[in-house]
Amino acid sequence: MSHRLIVPSTWELPPEIRSRFGTEAGRQRLMEHEGHLVLILHRVPEADSNDREPVLFWRQPDGKWETNEKGQGFPALKKHVESYEQAAEALDLKLDTTRDADGLFRILSAAAPLSRAAKNLHQVLQATREAVGDDTEIITLRDEAYSIERTIDLLRIEAKNALDFDIARRAEEQAAQSRQISIAAHRLNLMAAIFLPITAIASVLGVNMVTGLGQLPTGMFWLLMAFSIFLGFVLMFVIQRRSRS
Repeated sequence: MSHRLIVPSTWELPPEIRSRFGTEAGRQRLMEHEGHLVLILHRVPEADSNDREPVLFWRQPDGKWETNEKGQGFPALKKHVESYEQAAEALDLKLDTTRDADGLFRILSAAAPLSRAAKNLHQVLQATREAVGDDTEIITLRDEAYSIERTIDLLRIEAKNALDFDIARRAEEQAAQSRQISIAAHRLNLMAAIFLPITAIASVLGVNMVTGLGQLPTGMFWLLMAFSIFLGFVLMFVIQRRSRS
């Protein structure tokens, strides 16, 4: 969404340019006719807003600049470009001190609209440089806008890489925890396998029935215990072999 575009009534623009203005600012662009240049630019966008507030700059054929901003024409244009540089520096400082996923996501959310706006600003200044010729001030501003665009792009790449690394690190930690849980569960299964036969036999022998087993000598008890533990190790071996296969 764009704010309503208001052209100062004191600007004596050619009708060919004035007729091309709509009610909304639209995208950043350059309007040109017979030496008159009108730059429709956007203020630095907010991270969580789709609003685009326009800023107008008018270069007359004699080289004089006007703006609907406070201050004089060309210095105001320089200040406008500097505002993008300051926004990029602020994000870069945040990136230097942020490593958690939430913070990195907020940086990426703020960098995305800023990157688009900076790219369009550079394109408008490039078109202005082509229209006015070898104007050192415009060339310098154009180069600054390109540097800002590149800085923001690199910042986005760094933030994206940091976020991907954080996600990968968390995934590795979760995988390691899952392996530890799996190992612990496997060990518990082996212990259960060892004691399952003796538990089953003890349960059978503990039933209150007249079987005559109670009259057996004590050595038979230890023999049954040994046989049960043997069965447990056999069962454990079978479980390990199947898990490996």
